[in-house]
Formats: sequence, structure tokens, C-alpha cells
Amino acid sequence: MTAGADQQQRRRPHVLVVTYPAQGHLNPALQFSIRLVSLGCRVTLVTTVSGHRRIAAGSSSLPAERLSIATFSDGHDDEATDRAQLWAQLVTRGSKFLRELIASNAREGTPFTRLVYTILLTWAMDAAREENLPSTLLWIQPATVLDIYYYFVNGYEEMFDNCKDQSFVVELPGLPVSFTSKDLPSIVVPSNPYPMFLEVMKNQIEVLSSSNREEDRTGTTTKVLVNTFDALEPEALKALEGKLDLVGVGPLVPSSFLSVTQYPITTFNTTTNSASGDYMTWLDSQPTSSIVYVSFGTIAEVSRRQKEEVGKALVSSGRPFLWTLRKEAEKAEEEEGAEVARWREEMEEKAAEAGGDWLSGARKWMCFHMGRWGVS
Repeated sequence: MTAGADQQQRRRPHVLVVTYPAQGHLNPALQFSIRLVSLGCRVTLVTTVSGHRRIAAGSSSLPAERLSIATFSDGHDDEATDRAQLWAQLVTRGSKFLRELIASNAREGTPFTRLVYTILLTWAMDAAREENLPSTLLWIQPATVLDIYYYFVNGYEEMFDNCKDQSFVVELPGLPVSFTSKDLPSIVVPSNPYPMFLEVMKNQIEVLSSSNREEDRTGTTTKVLVNTFDALEPEALKALEGKLDLVGVGPLVPSSFLSVTQYPITTFNTTTNSASGDYMTWLDSQPTSSIVYVSFGTIAEVSRRQKEEVGKALVSSGRPFLWTLRKEAEKAEEEEGAEVARWREEMEEKAAEAGGDWLSGARKWMCFHMGRWGVS
């Protein structure tokens, strides 16, 4: 690189993107980073060793010139089973790594101009603040979900507690639809199976509320980047006006899913065994928009009884379906037009093209893919 090119590179905005190492966080964070690069920014994407392993396994083409990936060990490089212990070490080690990274880049003349962090990582914002680096949250879920969490934390918790009655209807300001317990994120209903994640999410919303109170004194509103777009959630993006400024920056999906080519990446595909061809051939043989795709994500723990009930319902529906399972839960079976496939860490374009209905623990991809392929 010539001296002139090096100077030009140093003058580019340098964004530090920090993401939780779960696949549903890595994917949109990576797509967001690639889009920043396409706009002329330099980007450093930070995740754990295990998170980087997932990225490396799934993507063969990244814009290496202006996108770098920095990793740190959370003490569980080969995956963890104790979530509480994992979280504690993630906070401690991640905070230390970020502070050192921000400081070292400043010393070397390549300072970061802003930190962008995905949900749950408020410690990243704290580390940036200690180094006088401004930060912004990248909300990887729908705007509607952010609204629900915000109201839960800010005065509506008792209303959600009424969801012990599964027929109770929750109506929230600014949102065009009402909810019963089955429509809400599982951590805000009384039967919440993940109390630790509820506390972390409460902290996330409280931090946003606190930041907005600070910015109120300067006449501004805290901006949150949301993995959605105006036409998909117009009311949800405006529901918190005056409290938070939600800015749609989605859909953060691979460019091949959007029929555009300006983002030079390939679709994730982490399955390398020959079995993958079996269900891909099967998908190709199905009519467009005919398949029910079922996935419960990286974190959700689904009991054997729950799997049996879901399986019975799918078979009873009479619709062909593709059900992905994590490797440790894999059970090969074929029944009435259904194929249970090896857990896929990321979407695949052919599955989406054939996909009619999409059930997902994160729900995010369901919204985007149903909209993208005209599924009602």
C-alpha cells in the first residue's frame, strides 16, 4: 500500500462492531459490517473464538481489505454448557479486550470513530464509554419486539403478569396489533423458562432509557439501529417516538437473498457432508412457497415431549416440512413427506425460495423471508 493510499485508509470512518457469538447475532452483525464497508467505512468485527469459528465455517468471501475480525477467548472456546458461567466470563474478558483494543488503535493512529454492539452486550457500551468512544445499539430483532421489551420494563410489567391467563389480551401504545401470551417473547410471560436472559434484557432496556434521559438534556433522542425496514413495521418503528429513535437498517440478510450484488459475499453454508444433497434435492422437487420450515435457534432448549407435539402438529397439517435440529439433538427420521435434516447454522437460499411458512425461535427471518417471497 502506498503512503497516499494508507493516509486515505486512515481517514475513513473506523467502526467497531461487537456481537454475541450466537448464530442469530453473528449473521446480522456480519451483514451490517459488510454494508458499512460498501459505504466506504473500515470495520473491525469483534466476537469470541467460538463465534469466529462459526463465521469462518460459513462464509468463504469477505471484503478483507476493509473488514477485519478480532477475537477474544471467553474461556469456552469449545462451547459452554453452563450459561451463567459463560456470561460472567464473557463480560469480564470481553470488557478487558475491548478497552485494550480501543486504546491500542488510538495509539497506532487508527482510532475507532464509533462502537456498534448487538443486544445484550451493554458491557461493550460501558467499555467504549470508559475510552470516550460513542456507541450505538444494533437491535437484531423486529422493532415490535423492542417495543414490547421497552413497555415491559417501563411500567407495564403487571399487565404482562396477567398473561397467566392465556386468553388475556395485551395492548400496547402505538402498536397496531394486540397480543396474548402465545404471541409474546417467552421471557416476558410468567412461565418464562429463561430468567437469566430476562434480567440481561431488562438491563439492556434500562441502559437505553438512561441514555435517552441523558440525551434529553441536549435535545436529542437515543438512536437504535433496527434490523427491519419502514414498509414492514411502520407503526412499530414510531411507537417509542420521544423515548427512542428507531432507525430501520434491514433486512440484514445476504445480498443473494435480495437479488442485489453490491455486497460481495456468498450465502452461508456450513454443511459439508454428502447428506446435505438429499434434502436439497427434495427441496428442489417441491413447488415454490410450499414448505413449512421449522427451527428453534441456537439457545432454546426444546424437550423431547415438545418436539413430539410439534412433530404431530406438522404431520397433521398435511403440509411437507423441513425441520432443522442442532447436531446434539439430531434424530434421523422421515415421515409423511417430512425430512428432518442436520442442524444448519445459517439459512440457505434454496430453502428460503421453497419456504412457505417459517417457524423460528428468533422470528426475525420469518418476517423478512415471508415479505421477500410474498408469503401470506
